[in-house]
Amino acid sequence: MINHVCCRPNREVEYKSLVEQGKLQHDPNQVAVASQLEYLHGRLEHYEKWRNII
Repeated sequence: MINHVCCRPNREVEYKSLVEQGKLQHDPNQVAVASQLEYLHGRLEHYEKWRNII
């Protein structure tokens, strides 16, 4: 199954929900890293290897 950006749950919303439920403790460092990983994931989804046409 392919997960497109539009269909993937928002990780930040999920994280906040888990913190509010007491299942996770808020950690600003984890939030920062998760945000950067989400950004990288978005960029990699649209990455195409450059093709050398000869």
